[in-house]
Amino acid sequence: MHLTVYLGSSVGTEGYFSKAAEELGRGIGRRGDTLVYGGSNTGLMGILASAVRSSGGSVIGIQLKRFRDNGLLFPDLTELQLCETMEERKKLLRDRGDAYIAVPGGTGTLEEAADTLSALALDDISKPFIFLNLNHYYDPLKEQFDLMFQYQFAEKKCLAGLRFASSAKEVFALLDAARK
Repeated sequence: MHLTVYLGSSVGTEGYFSKAAEELGRGIGRRGDTLVYGGSNTGLMGILASAVRSSGGSVIGIQLKRFRDNGLLFPDLTELQLCETMEERKKLLRDRGDAYIAVPGGTGTLEEAADTLSALALDDISKPFIFLNLNHYYDPLKEQFDLMFQYQFAEKKCLAGLRFASSAKEVFALLDAARK
């Protein structure tokens, strides 16, 4: 399974973010899944990719051409796909994934997640999307989805694959359940 993961290019202020990214990466590698992500070697992105590779997994980086030579590209990618624009990059990240995982991150993480969620809501794709809700990081977003459903600005059936998990172990359990 190709898992597109959206996450921070920094490590954040709490050590459990890094620990969770490493645990998620080790699980992806051990399961024989392939990581699809932004291609960076910094922050949680670099920790995740390193853990996947050290556990024997494959890592596909999708990066803008203009960032290719900035020294921030993960050095041990299995595959590098370069693109011209952020719109193209988001589409490639979405298209290459069989499921999506959002780990805590900043505005870029939210933008990429929202882009994919919009495609799910429009029924352009029908795949699992899991927010790794470490220490309640995504609770406000979960509450926002509940309000969208309550006020009928979004339909639950359109986002049927949307889930929140509190650990990497729970992410993998949800992915396994979705495969059945």
